[in-house]
Amino acid sequence: MSGLRISNGAQVNTALKEMVPLTSLFDSRPNPETLRECLEQFSQRISAIRVLIGHNEHTTVGTTRQCIQLAHRFNVPTVTRVESPRVVINRGVLPIYLDLCGETGVSRIQFRKTSLQHGINPREVVALADDRNLDIQFEITEWSATRGPESEQAEINEGIEWLEAGALNLVASVTRQSVVNENGRQSQMNMQFAERLARTFGLHAVMFTAATESEQTPLLKAFGEETHICDVPFADVVRVEKMRSEVSLVTSFSAEVDFTLGYRRSDNRPGQRNY
Repeated sequence: MSGLRISNGAQVNTALKEMVPLTSLFDSRPNPETLRECLEQFSQRISAIRVLIGHNEHTTVGTTRQCIQLAHRFNVPTVTRVESPRVVINRGVLPIYLDLCGETGVSRIQFRKTSLQHGINPREVVALADDRNLDIQFEITEWSATRGPESEQAEINEGIEWLEAGALNLVASVTRQSVVNENGRQSQMNMQFAERLARTFGLHAVMFTAATESEQTPLLKAFGEETHICDVPFADVVRVEKMRSEVSLVTSFSAEVDFTLGYRRSDNRPGQRNY
């Protein structure tokens, strides 16, 4: 056992089942047993599980299959993406790639600008995914310490384009990588950009990549219990949900951009909102 249980688990689980799932999981070295324990207690809080398909030497086909099967058992969607920055999907390969993803059992595909050949537009991607009953997420990033307002606006404009095309939501990394010093590589959160995303799209449309406590804490404190966090390791769910239950209520961020989000084909659980 990996110690995922908490003292008053029965009471916590009852409350969690009444809430919208807002924690998305990812573990680069997944342990199916840890995932099973996590889903037994928190499946109603898990919005999706990201799995690696053929991109990681530490993840075997069998392990990935076990994770997907567990997700299906608990009715939790799975998502994958192209991990290598050297792999670019062209127009001819895109339908084949979507077919292969669907055959593995995943229900969502996460794209980023660098994973698609220039000239493939969001509506084309979403239309092909629609034909295969797959959902699409789009990833925007703010990783450089030197990027300015123009770069941020370009990311926001691209996010709008994908949402208007029918993408399910946006995945945003707001952790900047700084220079390496004697203490190793240091990172910092760009909370101004995070708030700009929340105010532009609303918290219902954007999820924030936050794999560590140092990333999760400022986001939850800034935006409250409705913050959608992704890339949370399996074993960290207890801490994240405990933190979520303890943060102060924050005024909701209403979207400045008027658009209708696509229907969540991959999640029809009771209590899940289809925006």
